Amino acid sequence: MKFLRNLIAAILGSMIGIFLLFFLMIMFFAVIGSMSDNEVKVKKNSVLTLDFTKEIKDRVENNPFSGMDFGPFASESAISLNSILLSIEKAKDDDRIEGIVLKAPQVIGNYGGTGFLKEIRNKLEEFKEAGKFVYAYNKQGYSQNGYWLSSVADSVFMHPQGGIMINGFGGSMPFFPIMFEKIGVEPEIIRHGKFKAAVEPFMLTEMSPENREQTMKYVNSLWNDFLTDVSASRSISTEQLNQWADDLTIRNPETALKYHLVDALYHPDEFTAFLKNKLGIKSSKDDKKKDKKIEYISLSDYKKVNVKSEDKIGKDDDIAVIYAEGEIADLGNGITPELAEVIADVRKDDDIKAVVLRVNSPGGSALVSEYILREMKLLKEEKPVVVSFGNVAASGGYYIACAADTIVAEPTTITGSIGVFGLFFTGKELVEDKIGIRLDSYGTNEHSNFGGGASLPIASRRLTDFERNIIQESVEDVYDVFISHVAEGRNMTKEQVDEIGQGRVWIGRDAKEIGLVDKFGGLVDAIDVAKRMANIEGKARIHMYPKKKDPFQEFIETLSNQSRIALLKNELGSNYTYYKQVQDVMSFEGIQARLPYELSAH
Repeated sequence: MKFLRNLIAAILGSMIGIFLLFFLMIMFFAVIGSMSDNEVKVKKNSVLTLDFTKEIKDRVENNPFSGMDFGPFASESAISLNSILLSIEKAKDDDRIEGIVLKAPQVIGNYGGTGFLKEIRNKLEEFKEAGKFVYAYNKQGYSQNGYWLSSVADSVFMHPQGGIMINGFGGSMPFFPIMFEKIGVEPEIIRHGKFKAAVEPFMLTEMSPENREQTMKYVNSLWNDFLTDVSASRSISTEQLNQWADDLTIRNPETALKYHLVDALYHPDEFTAFLKNKLGIKSSKDDKKKDKKIEYISLSDYKKVNVKSEDKIGKDDDIAVIYAEGEIADLGNGITPELAEVIADVRKDDDIKAVVLRVNSPGGSALVSEYILREMKLLKEEKPVVVSFGNVAASGGYYIACAADTIVAEPTTITGSIGVFGLFFTGKELVEDKIGIRLDSYGTNEHSNFGGGASLPIASRRLTDFERNIIQESVEDVYDVFISHVAEGRNMTKEQVDEIGQGRVWIGRDAKEIGLVDKFGGLVDAIDVAKRMANIEGKARIHMYPKKKDPFQEFIETLSNQSRIALLKNELGSNYTYYKQVQDVMSFEGIQARLPYELSAH
């Protein structure tokens, strides 16, 4: 028996060793491949393909294994907005690129991705002005935001069996009180402001009139942008498009073709034939000869291509772009106190003449936001500071930006939400009645057991009136500090900020009218503003921060987390969204300056 046990252990050990060796070899060759200096060659008469079937982020991880398939343990890849914009700009002046084929069944980004969508759409308009074509085609069909982007093309095509429906923007908001009641948990909510809808999902079962008002203002503004852009691109009146949405006229490929929202219904081979004809590629009449192929080049390859520029960059023409993406928290993969250290390092770098902070965040920890804002104020004393808003820069996301010299946002950016709330969970019924744990408190002073103690992840009792008043004071203090910062940064009085604050969410277009935003535009526009402020003529040398991590470190840090997410998505399917929302809810404890839900329209 001992011999058999040792034999099995030896076999298992050998198998594990072989697996680890194989895995390390894959990692080694992947890194070697990622470090290769082989430049991608672009042939004449090439077509750049932009495939938006993956999520778009401001920046993506420096992971040499992102393109490799590890099955259910694969890390989710994404596309960098920066690489999209730079590649379109580069292709515009590249004589070898004849045009772009756009594959955008939908645009995937946080908070609906509409900020990203507008930046890409505007850049494609510039590309067309250079006399090059843009065609949209994919086999799946178009979601509404996918069609919004694709409508910028010279011609829009789709598969005869693809999906399309134009029915207006809408969405749903989760509310959790019934779930809390079932599991025996009670949220304790302390807030300031009638519009701080952040806490509504924890205390109501439907939207309040104030929340519905601001949400409808947001989706109506988005819908008007959709109508305006599609109307201009397709020469159809906004009134007609809106009527079609009310009547659900556009609900399949045939109706989209009939009413000129698409130009033709093509199978893939038919679209290829159309594109060959456009490029002047003739089909061979000799059956023994292969037809000449279209020279496609993907975004992932083209972004590696170096195109010589006649513009010279001076030695002092350096601009830093600092990315602040994700939730603001003490720890995690989003915005953490480390960002304040990055800003401090940039401030001390004499080579950097101006700074652009790119914010794409719903907010989060009020304390961490304060750390970052402090460094932003110190930075502003020494260098021009411009902030660029992405899809969302709300609550804490606005907090860290309000001291900038200039704030640039898209008309569709979600911003504002200048407000603060405290959220705490108590679970007397869960802890005592359902689980059967009885807590007996102790302490040296009268309030040593403030809030119910910390022996469990959830408090075992409700807050006392005294405790609630203490926390309310903290919330009011943080809110007062918040509006004081905004008043100082935006040259307003505290009363003016309070009037547009109190947690109210604003869309970029309205935010500009009330003074929370200075200019419309994307990241490229913000960099241009920074160049002017720093008296930089021509091109600038761009330095991006935070510096990307080592590829191995990035891979090791993300593999386990992404594997867990991939497995959950595989098991839960579309219900993963609700799981994630509940998980996020339970992480909101403490004083927060943030949007707690994914406000989007589709």
